[in-house]
Amino acid sequence: MHYSVALVQRMGGAPFPCHIDEYMRTAIYRIPKYKVEGRHLVPTVVKKTADFKATVLTNPIDFLRSDGFSSQFSIDAGFEGSLKTNCKEEEDKGQKTVFVAIQFRQNLGLFPAVDGQSVVFEDDGKELILIYDCSDAPGPNPDQKTETVHVTLAAVRAGLDVTDPLEKVFDRECFRTDGGRCAYRGHIGGSAHVTLVSPITLEDLTKKLQASKILVAKIEKNIELDRINSLKPEVNDFGTRLRELVEALQLDPSKDNAYLRLWYLRLWDRVDEFRKLFPRRQRPPEFRNNSLAQLTKHRHAVAHRRVDSLDGEMSKALQEKVFAYFRQHL
Repeated sequence: MHYSVALVQRMGGAPFPCHIDEYMRTAIYRIPKYKVEGRHLVPTVVKKTADFKATVLTNPIDFLRSDGFSSQFSIDAGFEGSLKTNCKEEEDKGQKTVFVAIQFRQNLGLFPAVDGQSVVFEDDGKELILIYDCSDAPGPNPDQKTETVHVTLAAVRAGLDVTDPLEKVFDRECFRTDGGRCAYRGHIGGSAHVTLVSPITLEDLTKKLQASKILVAKIEKNIELDRINSLKPEVNDFGTRLRELVEALQLDPSKDNAYLRLWYLRLWDRVDEFRKLFPRRQRPPEFRNNSLAQLTKHRHAVAHRRVDSLDGEMSKALQEKVFAYFRQHL
């Protein structure tokens, strides 16, 4: 925590003691590779619990306006405008962009923000409530469900066979006070590559999304396992290693060659460690030595700076092997 109540008070604004009832967040990622022609995709839920929902769709604005998972759209006055600005549906000659919308909500049990960390400002004639996380008056610390997000995005990419990064185009959070008011968190103060776009029918996309939906559940189930039958006898951390592999798949859009090389090295390392959990002759075909030979050669070239930029085909091939393992062996 970087702030104190005294610092918050010096910035102006009036104290606004309140209790925080709920946290809400919506993040939207653009899925590359596919464009849907004709009608909008019927929103497909690939993961849902009481406090988390992931939906693949082509019309995020209409969907979030009518979806009842949380009240973020209705209580956050700036939500719709920001959504329209940052998440245009980009219809091009009848082709619609595919997105995955991730929604969070968390009951905070009337978290007390009564010690100076909550203030209200006048902003263009409207009241703006901010909640600061202060060293002497902590703010709420919601669960960002990082692992669930990683699993969900990995499953969507694997189910759709998308090896390019998903671009986050929208991410907005807010709190709801016990009086139903909207409050915000207070703050002070790669190599370019071309992604080929493939038109896809609604029927084919819906079928692929069913695979993503199944994979979310399979990956989560396997992360909970210490052992599976095909492991070496001494291995009792299968779930931990699978979690590390899923985390390593996360790839941000970037033109920074250093970042992309480091990402490849990390993913290759996690694949290498994961395959060693199995006896050599029982390793999944995707992770056998001959299958990884070219990818390993590129890994050594990247690590020793014999290449200045990551080979996009090597990046794609390594991810596809992980996706194939998820689909065929989990």
